[in-house]
Amino acid sequence: MDKLMAHFILSKILLLLCLIVTAPVWYPAARLASALEGGLQQDILAWTIRLSLLLFFFGLYWLSKRMSLHMTIEGKTFGRGVREGLQDARLHLAFLPLVGHWFIPDEDKRDFEKDDDD
Repeated sequence: MDKLMAHFILSKILLLLCLIVTAPVWYPAARLASALEGGLQQDILAWTIRLSLLLFFFGLYWLSKRMSLHMTIEGKTFGRGVREGLQDARLHLAFLPLVGHWFIPDEDKRDFEKDDDD
């Protein structure tokens, strides 16, 4: 029960830290979305920015939960928990259709290129 409570509290603290660190990205985007309201095309762009921000916030929430899981449940240190949480995110992002190849580790890319040559 103590680990679950620590996991809950640490995930909220990590989410707050992630929001503070990424504020230079999401805060101007939110301001831009509110400033763009006017015409039909501007509304579409504003809602696209808002949807992207919503996905960004869900991603930060998931990332903070994963990092907290590694730190509290698995007993890893702060640095190791953050690193493994980011590696989990990288693994999941590698399966996205259009941008997934950006997140494949370099050694896997070399293996993939060798398979293409054969």
